[in-house]
Amino acid sequence: MITLILVRHGESIANLQLLRSGQTDFALSELGYRQADMTADYLKDTYPIDVIYASDLSRTMATAAPTARALGLEIRPDKELREINAGIWEGISRSAPIDMDLFQAWMNDGAVAPEGGETHRHMRARVNAEVDRILAENPGKCVALFTHWGVIQKIIQRWWTEKPELKETYEKVPFCNSSVTVAEYHDNGTLARIRCVGYADHLGGMITSTGKYQI
Repeated sequence: MITLILVRHGESIANLQLLRSGQTDFALSELGYRQADMTADYLKDTYPIDVIYASDLSRTMATAAPTARALGLEIRPDKELREINAGIWEGISRSAPIDMDLFQAWMNDGAVAPEGGETHRHMRARVNAEVDRILAENPGKCVALFTHWGVIQKIIQRWWTEKPELKETYEKVPFCNSSVTVAEYHDNGTLARIRCVGYADHLGGMITSTGKYQI
């Protein structure tokens, strides 16, 4: 059995300033570093983590760092675990005017993208292929992935295809910064059970970035 732990990065400068981040390399905020420390304290005492992967962007690598130090593990940087590429929308304020028809089509259809960006269809294929690879390489292990809101969403949407009854339960979970989602897989890569989704009690009152469309 494989335990897969999905950790969203701590609060980033983009989250704090209400900017669209995508694959732009924003650092953690001061609070984000504190969230990373609190998450490390929780993970090291709760799960026997064997391997740590992280999106190679600064905010995810920095979130993973305290956990890696606490457990004496190396972080495996992985560009396939990056957030979706939002093209020309990256770095702009969430309140800045954009083509909302295109935005809704991008979010809902999967086949279109902003200029210079990535379609959700491509991102889904990228994420699914990488998760499959990681599961295949780590039978019987407890694996932590430090990644992004969009990546976690794609993984959970795949769970829905295997267990459609889960959609209503998990569709509206906010996945705040440094939240933890855990599932168990059979060694053949099929989903066995979900242990928790969007868990954030370890953060106390330090809950940030709970809205939708957190790219």
